Amino acid sequence: MNVQNNTPINPVSQGYQAKIAVQAVRSFVNFAERQGLARAELLNVANLVEEQLHDSHLLIDVSRFEDLVGYASNALDDALLGFIHGQVFEPDRWGVLGLIALTSANMEGALQAQYRFQSLSGNMGAPIHM
Repeated sequence: MNVQNNTPINPVSQGYQAKIAVQAVRSFVNFAERQGLARAELLNVANLVEEQLHDSHLLIDVSRFEDLVGYASNALDDALLGFIHGQVFEPDRWGVLGLIALTSANMEGALQAQYRFQSLSGNMGAPIHM
């Protein structure tokens, strides 16, 4: 919260670099490899090594993931490759955050909505006191 004018601070406009969990990247690498692309080249494009794909705490810049999806889409001549891969995910399994991601037009919109509703998703199990 900006103390001077009592407005929420928007992480996107503050230069926040969007991150993505490496598990999502690993899923796409596995998917693209099954489509016929070389795993080593996919990792090279994402600037990752195999060990990093198994680090459950690792977050990488979304731009690296976008580069990976773009490379695979071009290599396979399939502009919908990212969409096809995304169909395997069930966002409602992630509750409010999954639905925010599903209904956002882009990553910036998802981050803004997540910021706006973070207290809602953070308080989902808290009892209501009257």
